[in-house]
Amino acid sequence: MVHNPVLFPLWAGSLLWLVVAQRARPYRFLDIAFIVIFTAFVVLKGKNYYVSPAYPMLFAAGAVAFEFD
Repeated sequence: MVHNPVLFPLWAGSLLWLVVAQRARPYRFLDIAFIVIFTAFVVLKGKNYYVSPAYPMLFAAGAVAFEFD
């Protein structure tokens, strides 16, 4: 509950959009970076709010995906 649950479709959709969309190809590293960071904190049993600084890039990518596609 660190972030508003209403924003889940926005950042989850951005993860999918960064992988699938051809126009998002130059920004695919954002998807890979988030997945690596998230996985590292889950495996290392970090606090759930440690990954919070990585979400704004997903919010931005989700907004671009929502606007263009």
